[in-house]
Amino acid sequence: MQQPATRRRSRLIIVIALLAAVFFLAAAALYGWERFGKPEVLAIVNGESITKEDLYQEMYAQAGHETLEMLITQALILQEGRENNIEITGAEIEARLDEVIQRGFTSRDNFMDFLQAHRLKLEDIERQIRVQLTAERLLADQITVDEDEARAYFETHRDQFGQPERLKARHILVETREEAESVRAALAAGAEFAELAREKSKDSLTAGAGGNLGVINYGTDLPSWQRVLFDLDEGALSNVLESPSGFHVVEVLEKLPAEDPSFEDVEEKVYRLLREQEMQLLYPSWVDSLRAKADIKYTE
Repeated sequence: MQQPATRRRSRLIIVIALLAAVFFLAAAALYGWERFGKPEVLAIVNGESITKEDLYQEMYAQAGHETLEMLITQALILQEGRENNIEITGAEIEARLDEVIQRGFTSRDNFMDFLQAHRLKLEDIERQIRVQLTAERLLADQITVDEDEARAYFETHRDQFGQPERLKARHILVETREEAESVRAALAAGAEFAELAREKSKDSLTAGAGGNLGVINYGTDLPSWQRVLFDLDEGALSNVLESPSGFHVVEVLEKLPAEDPSFEDVEEKVYRLLREQEMQLLYPSWVDSLRAKADIKYTE
């Protein structure tokens, strides 16, 4: 299981990959509003004000051109999709969004909390997913993966598709051993774990989800407090466990055995991975071809 800082980085990578333009879109709208009213002051430094307009101008100076080019590319992809009668359903967008959440967040609520904390809107994410799915659909007929290629890849990367021993757990993280002992005693006496986690845990990434740590994969690089959990039974409550972050009380929710799947077990995943690799190779030249036939005018 990744440590909180590592989990935070992986989550950011996942979301930023989908939303590279969204923050700047919001900033652009914000800038437009500020032009017609009194500038909103964000900070005052020794009497000197920094406004939202100042923030936007700085962001635009640093990454505005790249973001504009990304927005142009997205517009071209969606236009090409419409010309080819590509329709992306709400169910398809929801399924891809679920994948994003499963890869980087402990729950949907945790994902929504992340968006709120970063002032992002769900509809903006869904638009980015629509662009991604449209590009995949448009390029699909240019991508072929045969069974021999898929089987060869599986055999070469077999460990990539297996699963080590795993478990699902939730925890409450506090500052002192005394507080952790008090928390454990309350849980042993029947206190509701999720409620206590939301009230007591200082792990901001999991507290809102009732302390849910998600799936922890067994490995030699696991911190010692997590390795201990694999010696516990399902439903067991750990003793107080110490880590550099503080003191943990953990409940093991479910234990999952190691898996060594056959090709047939993961066939769909292998094909999809190879198609994604092919798409990455095709994508730059394909976007160039869309730009070459487009009428793009820059007004500033």
